[in-house]
Amino acid sequence: GDEIAYLSHVSHELFGNLIRTTSDLEAVLDEKSCLLKSVEQFNTKLEAEVERARVELLHAQDELIRAEHLSTVGQLSAGLAHELRNPLFIIRATAETHAMKHAEAKAMARDVIEEVDRVDRILSRLLDLGTPLTVHRRHVDLSQVVSEAIEKVEKSSSKSTKIQLAVECDSSIDGDHSFLRQAFISLLMNAVQATDE
Repeated sequence: GDEIAYLSHVSHELFGNLIRTTSDLEAVLDEKSCLLKSVEQFNTKLEAEVERARVELLHAQDELIRAEHLSTVGQLSAGLAHELRNPLFIIRATAETHAMKHAEAKAMARDVIEEVDRVDRILSRLLDLGTPLTVHRRHVDLSQVVSEAIEKVEKSSSKSTKIQLAVECDSSIDGDHSFLRQAFISLLMNAVQATDE
C-alpha cells in the first residue's frame, strides 16, 4: 500500500511538472510567435522603406542626369554664342563702314546694324540663361513697339505673296521694350510664315 501511495504521489508530481512544463512551453511559444510577428512586420516595413529609398534614388539619379545634360547644353550654347558674336561684330562694323562711304545705303546699313544688335541681345540672353532674367520695366507705347516689329517683319519677309500688317492699338503699358518687341517680331514672323496669300 505504501508503494502504491508513493507511486501515486510521484506520478502526481510528475504529472503536475508536466502540466507546468507544457504551460511554460506554450508561453514561450506564444512569446516566440509574437516575436516572429514583430520581426515579420519589421521586415515588411523595412522592405517598404528600401523600396521607397530605391525609388527616391532613381528619381535623384534621373534629376542628376538631367542637370548634367542641361549643364552640357548650357556650356555648348555659351561656346556657340561666343563663336557667333565674332562674325556679328564684323558684319556690324562692315555695315557701319558701308553706311559712312555710301549715303544711299545708310537706311539699309542701319537695318543690318539693328538686326545684328538684336541677335547680340539674344545671344546675351542665351549666355545669361543660368542667371535670373533682368526685366527693365518702364512706360511703353505698345503701338510703337508693334509698329517697329511690323517694320522689321516686312523688311525681313522674303515671301512673294502680299501680306498686309497693320497696327490697331493705342495702348501704353509697363513693360520691357526690348522683350516686347522681340516677342511681337517672333509672333508676326510665325504668322507670316503660316499665312497663305
